[in-house]
This record gives sequence, C-alpha cells and structure tokens, in this order.
Amino acid sequence: MRDQKSLRIIEAAVAEFAEHGFFKTKTDGIAEKAQVSKGLVFHYYQSKKNLYGEAVAFAIDRLSAELNQQLFPRDSLLALFDYSMKLKFRMAETYPQEMQLLLDAYGNLESLPDELYEKVMSYIEVTRTQHFKLVSEILREMPIKASVNKEDVVHLVIMTFNQIELEARSMMGQEKVNDLHFFDDILKRSEAYMRILENGFIET
Repeated sequence: MRDQKSLRIIEAAVAEFAEHGFFKTKTDGIAEKAQVSKGLVFHYYQSKKNLYGEAVAFAIDRLSAELNQQLFPRDSLLALFDYSMKLKFRMAETYPQEMQLLLDAYGNLESLPDELYEKVMSYIEVTRTQHFKLVSEILREMPIKASVNKEDVVHLVIMTFNQIELEARSMMGQEKVNDLHFFDDILKRSEAYMRILENGFIET
C-alpha cells in the first residue's frame, strides 16, 4: 500500500513518462508535478529506471483492475472481440495517461536500457499470460460444435491473437501512437479474422 507522497510521485511519473517517454522525462519535472523534493523521489524509487518500471507496473495494475471476467460475452467470438475493444477504448478514456504510457513502453521496448527492458518485458509477459488464460477459459465456455475439439479452437484463436499483436507491434515501431484509433485498420482486419473463425470460409 502506497502512502500519499509515494502515490503522488508514481502518478506524476506516469503522466510525465506518458508525455515525454523514458529518455526525455526529467526527474525534476516528476518532483514538481508531485509537489515533492527531487530527493524524496529518489528516496522512494531509487533511480529513474526503477521509477519507470514501477510506473509501468502501476499503469498495468490500474487498467487490469477494470477487468471483470463475469462481464465478458461467452456466446460468440465476435461478441467477445467487440466487448474487448470497447472496454479498451473505455479504459483509454478513463485512464489516458496510463494507456499512453503502456503504448509508448510497448512500442519502444528495444530502445530501453537492457536492465529496464527486461523488467518491462517481464511485466508485459505476465499480463499477456493472464490475458490468454482469461480468453482460453471464456472460449471453453462457448457453444462450440460437438465435432470440434475445444482445445484446438483455443489454440487457433490464441495463434490469431498473437499474429494481431505482431502486426500491431510492427506498426508501433514505425511511428508514435497517440491514441487507440491508430489501430483502426488493424482492428477492422482483426474483426474480419474473428468473423472467419466463427463462421468459416467454405460455402456450403
């Protein structure tokens, strides 16, 4: 549990890193926004690298708290995809700085110092594993045809999600992402992928 000063510092760090990125952010700016001394910033978080890692973890936790597994649709892959996308946009509206920080961190992973890269990547991998676990559990509850193996469906959908993520990552490496509408084209393709998976593509 963070005390008030620690919370102010981490929230200020999220805001500054989201706006300026890791390299251009100054700890002086974080201290000023948090209304504390620069020395207190280092007392709580030791270094700028550590503070960035903690800010990323804080942003992930804050967005993850918005997830309610019981609300995800279980009757249709398309409905699940639609709900998930709307939820992400709602989270981006509610927590724009946290979302921007995560987009920036994910899109610029390779440019981070090695130690920081490993820390941020570990947070991303844990989050991805939790996300895929949730999706897998939901898929197993869907009304899948008796003639189709549920685990095959799970693997196929997760493979598709992985491909979508690779495409998004490639786009993010080419230019800065300022909001989720950056992904509009890939979201349209993703919806098409989900429609094909749900309905098939052979005329019968």
